[in-house]
Amino acid sequence: MASAPTYFSYIKNKEKKFEIKSNLNKIFYFTLLNKGETLLISSYYYNFNNSKKEYEAKFDLSYIKSVKLFIIYDTLDDCLDEIFSGIDTGKSYLVEEDKFINLYIPLNNKKFNEIMFKINSKENIDIFNDKKMIEFNSIINGQKKEISELKDKIENLEILIKELLTFKKEIEGKITFRINSYISDSYFYILLLKKWLNSINNNSTKIIKSKLLFRLSRDGDSVDTFHKLCDEISPTLMLVEASNGRKFGGFTTCVWSVNKGGKKDGKTFLFSFDEKKMFKKREESKNERDIYCRKDAGPIFGGNDFYFYQNLKKGYSSSPYYFLEKNDLAKNTSDDFDIKEVEIYKIGFE
Repeated sequence: MASAPTYFSYIKNKEKKFEIKSNLNKIFYFTLLNKGETLLISSYYYNFNNSKKEYEAKFDLSYIKSVKLFIIYDTLDDCLDEIFSGIDTGKSYLVEEDKFINLYIPLNNKKFNEIMFKINSKENIDIFNDKKMIEFNSIINGQKKEISELKDKIENLEILIKELLTFKKEIEGKITFRINSYISDSYFYILLLKKWLNSINNNSTKIIKSKLLFRLSRDGDSVDTFHKLCDEISPTLMLVEASNGRKFGGFTTCVWSVNKGGKKDGKTFLFSFDEKKMFKKREESKNERDIYCRKDAGPIFGGNDFYFYQNLKKGYSSSPYYFLEKNDLAKNTSDDFDIKEVEIYKIGFE
């Protein structure tokens, strides 16, 4: 047998040499060597003028493991015995193509009959292929970097999620105020309400309970309905969402009624979620009314600080007045504005 190509001569790992006749009756001489996780195959034959025609190819472990039989092996050394054993059966065959040869090796495993290695003519293993390999490796390295960065982002996201869940648990532990509101729909709003409501009890930490009395989207905009559902109940909390998205409201221990006239309790206040402010009665207005009642109107706070008239789909706010120094509620360009939602609750302290 002629000597193997010097291309692999520096490699001292596991080696297999054999010869095989192609489908065109040419005798090809093979050397299979492994280096690390790469299988190197060299082959050659002598043509009619006794010139040497050479073939070479490299196959990494991931390619070989794509044949399902070899997926059970962790290293190339482990699966080479299976490949070499298949060669020793004498049933291997070779198919010649234009610029490459296909080496077919039968396998002992019945489920997987053979493995095929495509081996290129050495004339095609030139700078072009080396360049392509460099480009391919560059792409792989870039993908590895992206995967590494993605893993870091996932780890940071998992940490953030854990922190948010911990924060959520801490916040829920602090909230002793429960309210099933469409308007006060965040922990932040609930904490603000809790703070403001407890402030009228000298900043106590009493448990606050609520019961929905009236909801615009459920009960309609009738002033008569408001009086029917909310009169003679104390204390009450009103939440309002204007059509422009602003959220605000008011609290009073005075009772609403159809009897015309003003009432005082010293505990009434307005508030704005957007401004994060609670508006108590201004010093110069301490002797003025906190709320005003009339049969043909909805809740009226202060003078005209905030009120409904005729129906609860249109709100009004004039400032400065008894509570407000400026337009801090609906932030509208005029005194009147459209209402999206109104909720009135009975509040209890324990």
